[in-house]
Amino acid sequence: MPSDQPLGSFQHDMSFPESVYAAFLMPTPEYSSRTFRFVYQSLVTPNSVYDFDMAVHKQTLLKRQEVLGGYIPDRSVTERQGAIGRFERRRWESNPLRPGCSRLPGHLAPASSKG
Repeated sequence: MPSDQPLGSFQHDMSFPESVYAAFLMPTPEYSSRTFRFVYQSLVTPNSVYDFDMAVHKQTLLKRQEVLGGYIPDRSVTERQGAIGRFERRRWESNPLRPGCSRLPGHLAPASSKG
C-alpha cells in the first residue's frame, strides 16, 4: 500500500453469494499488509476463512470447516422472507432450501413451531 495515503482512506466493497450470512474480520499480523483475513458463514456455507487482497479486490478461500455426511454447500440455497406480523412489526425468517424447492411467497412458519 502506498505510504503517502492516510489510514482509513482505503475503502473496498465486498459482495457475498448469499443474502443471509455472517462475516467477521480476523487480526492481521502485518500492519502494512495489502490483504486482510475474514471468516464467512451462512445457513448453508460452513465456517470459511478467506484472505481478501485489497489491491486486486479478490477473495481467496483458505479453509472451510468440513461437514460430515457428504454435505455439499453448492447444493443448497438460502432465502430471506419478511412479513408484517402482529402489532405491525416486521418479522424476518431465513430458510435453507435445496434448489427447486420453494415455499409459498409470504408464508412464514409460526414463531412457536418446532420441527
